[in-house]
Amino acid sequence: MKREDVLRVLDQPDNEPINWAIGPLLGQQLEQEGWEAIIVLQHLVSASPRLRGWNELFDRVRNALANPGDLPIKGALLLMNVKTANFNDVLDDFVAELLGVLYLAAQDHNSIRFLPEGGDVTVDLESKCDGITYYTEVKNLREPRSLSFVAFKRWQRNRTAYPDKFKFRADFDDLDDPLSDLTADQEKAVNTLVDELPDRQIPSIFTRTLPGERRIRVRLSEGTPVMVRQGPGPFLVGPIVEEAQRSLLIKLMDPARKALSQLYRSEVPAESRRLLFLRWKLPEEIAAIGESENVRLVVHQQTQSFLRSFFPNFSLTITHNSEDPNDAPKATWG
Repeated sequence: MKREDVLRVLDQPDNEPINWAIGPLLGQQLEQEGWEAIIVLQHLVSASPRLRGWNELFDRVRNALANPGDLPIKGALLLMNVKTANFNDVLDDFVAELLGVLYLAAQDHNSIRFLPEGGDVTVDLESKCDGITYYTEVKNLREPRSLSFVAFKRWQRNRTAYPDKFKFRADFDDLDDPLSDLTADQEKAVNTLVDELPDRQIPSIFTRTLPGERRIRVRLSEGTPVMVRQGPGPFLVGPIVEEAQRSLLIKLMDPARKALSQLYRSEVPAESRRLLFLRWKLPEEIAAIGESENVRLVVHQQTQSFLRSFFPNFSLTITHNSEDPNDAPKATWG
């Protein structure tokens, strides 16, 4: 699809919230080489059902903010002149802040606003509830750049750029994919593997070993153009949950340190309440077996208990990308 066609889709009435919030920023990206890798543009090109989610997100947030016009201003501040290669990650961080707004609104907070850059208080959000002022810092815990994460991202990029070539089904029947980031060499090898799939016979099954002896078996077949990762069996659930709990705890440590240094600066009024809102991108392994709550609950309870012994008026919330902020566990103080 040409740039003009994407802009035409963006300008449709159904996509007004997207266009209002970040339309000029998307137009800027369409001028750059490699724009097909940007997820929201992929959804516009393919008329994806996920467009509804994007539109609902921006619409709900502008209705929740004290000043709706702050939303496109905040988006421009974060996303203006961002390189195409980094756009998805920065947009994902922005989405985390928007979800923080919706979370506060779901807890009956009002006067919700983004705090200005360069001010004395350097946290993300300020709100009020029952006469108490709240300060919220949002941190986005991204999904590990695992084998399946990298492969799916490349598949979606290729489906957008070359839809006539990627017209088959690709299943990952077996893969060595722990909850950790790939090395640069491994990520390059996965991208090359996905790029070369159209050159293989269909149907076929083959196994590829990546640097570091990471193995992947792929089954290609005719059918709906989709990439599917087969989940682990029940006998692996226990070890996977334990590893995911450790992984989540390690992942949140540095963002929590940074957030606490912001929430407890001397410029933040001592009588206010502080909230650390963590948005956790579920690893494929945990999403596939439905064990997100068993991971989150343990990490949340023990981390919050520890931090509260040192930081008064504090609460921690861990949400994940498969739940609506209205359904996330409610923050408590005390």
